[in-house]
Amino acid sequence: MAERALPADPRSELALRVITGGVHALGPLRRVLATGIGLGWYAALSSESRHRAARNHRRLSPAIDERTARRRARTSYVEYVAMIFDAIWADPLPAHRLRDLLQVSGAQHLERARNGAVVAIAHFGNWDVAAGGALALGLPLTTVMAPIGPPFITELVMMSRRRKGLELFTP
Repeated sequence: MAERALPADPRSELALRVITGGVHALGPLRRVLATGIGLGWYAALSSESRHRAARNHRRLSPAIDERTARRRARTSYVEYVAMIFDAIWADPLPAHRLRDLLQVSGAQHLERARNGAVVAIAHFGNWDVAAGGALALGLPLTTVMAPIGPPFITELVMMSRRRKGLELFTP
């Protein structure tokens, strides 16, 4: 069932404004901070979790050696945090600003499907920024969303996505 756009808790609205304002104030330094947080997160993992992440990279690319797999695993955590920072940075941007930032290929295929289409995408890159770009092009979107971390974080993400105009379905 689609989530109803309930009035946002004023504390959550304020928290989201403070967080997005902070990330905007960082500017390009958000990448430096994301790198530090990602490396710290990776370092705090158990040895087994770090080995599992490296094994997953070797499954994806069997030709790589163990050292490269460990480097890719570490980099995955950095890139994940950077993706979150970029989604926060893009959250308050108006549609015209998003259209200016994104290069869209293949939009003509969706233009022909204005009466509806199911589009399945792999989760590569920043999904929230891509969704904001699609909405900026006037393409309505519905998405399925599972909880993301603690309930408060899930609430902030849901508020951000609803604010952009996404229709959300939750399990």
